[in-house]
Amino acid sequence: MSPVRHLLAPALVLTAAPLLAAQDPAPTRAMQVEAAAEARAAGDLERARGILQASLAASPQDPDLLRRLAMVEADDGRLEAALATIDRAAGLAPDDLDVALARAYILYWRGDRAGSRAAVAAIAARDPDYPELAPLR
Repeated sequence: MSPVRHLLAPALVLTAAPLLAAQDPAPTRAMQVEAAAEARAAGDLERARGILQASLAASPQDPDLLRRLAMVEADDGRLEAALATIDRAAGLAPDDLDVALARAYILYWRGDRAGSRAAVAAIAARDPDYPELAPLR
């Protein structure tokens, strides 16, 4: 090795190490959630479902991922699957108003107006100005 290379080699290793560490090939949860949201917004429900199911395989008790999957199922017209998924999320996070709101919408879309009204009333009792609640009132 030439003397210049000999002196530069350690410097290159020290500067390259942080760059290599920053190139983590595994997508983060936030990246997966964003990709699923983009797929859902684009109408690619199969892709959104696949991303969320893969994320749930790693974190099966994540109520937010379950809520997102339930909304994908609802968008796809699979309202029974949506209700089962949102009920699972509600069991894991009974105080989560995002989960409660998603459940209220799913009940409404299924035609269960009484159930939806009861869910809306429960949310409004805790937070009368909760975002996205008004359309269900």
